[in-house]
Amino acid sequence: MRIDKADTVRVLHDEQAFSEMFLHYLLSRNIRIEEDLVEHLFNSSEKRLARVLLLLANFGKSPRR
Repeated sequence: MRIDKADTVRVLHDEQAFSEMFLHYLLSRNIRIEEDLVEHLFNSSEKRLARVLLLLANFGKSPRR
C-alpha cells in the first residue's frame, strides 16, 4: 500500500497516538539495524547465528517490561 506524503504528514500532525506508534516503530527499526551492523562487524559467524536463533525464538512475542 502506498500513502501520499501529504496524507502521512497530516495524520502525523492530527493523530498523536498514531504519531507515537509510528515513531516507536521507526526508532526500534533503526536500533535493530544498528545492532545488526555492529554484530556483522565485530562478532564471529557462530555468535551471529546464535543471535539470529534467539531472535527467531522470540518472534511474535511481546517484549517484557
